[in-house]
Amino acid sequence: MSFHEVRFPDSIAYGATGGPVWSTNVAAVSSGIEQRNQKWTAARHSYNVETGIKTLAHFSQVLAFFHARRGRLFGFRFKDWGDYSTAVSPEIAITANDQAIGTYTGAPLQIAKLYGDAEGSYMRTLRKIVAGTARVAVSGTETLSSGYYPWSVDLNTGLLSFTGSGLTLPTGLAITVGCEFDVPVRFDTDSLSGTYEGWRRLPIRNISIIELRF
Repeated sequence: MSFHEVRFPDSIAYGATGGPVWSTNVAAVSSGIEQRNQKWTAARHSYNVETGIKTLAHFSQVLAFFHARRGRLFGFRFKDWGDYSTAVSPEIAITANDQAIGTYTGAPLQIAKLYGDAEGSYMRTLRKIVAGTARVAVSGTETLSSGYYPWSVDLNTGLLSFTGSGLTLPTGLAITVGCEFDVPVRFDTDSLSGTYEGWRRLPIRNISIIELRF
């Protein structure tokens, strides 16, 4: 997959609209009774960054970024300001015990985030981890990446590995993590157009981006 490990400008992403999208088939009979079937096993996020463009300087940033990605050709990272960390809410500090991702078997573990309540839950795979934000705990106790049980996170896949010159981590121990993450996306258009309306204003219509599947 053609992907550039670069992030869309945060200051413009801050004003974007969007979020998770699910796909559900709904069939109703004449009585109004419905049969609903889920089409996707994972949500697909989509955004419109038009609302984040406030100045001509913002437009210039988006224009340069759009050209560098060749429209829809290359994917990129996007910060969803409403959901960018493993904490329950973005204003809560990340901890090493935010998310349980499994027990150690010797193989890399996929970082993920759990959403839900007593009636249902959803585990979201996190692939694009933000550098310098990951924290890891073994059986509830935080361990440093250079500690007794050295670990590393692949920032491009979200895989956590325990490797290095330290002690070998025993299997069967519970692993939890905390981190910030980006959404892997692409532009959903090959055309970027706007109408000049003044010295410092250049409205752009519907610059949509959509999450990539891996």
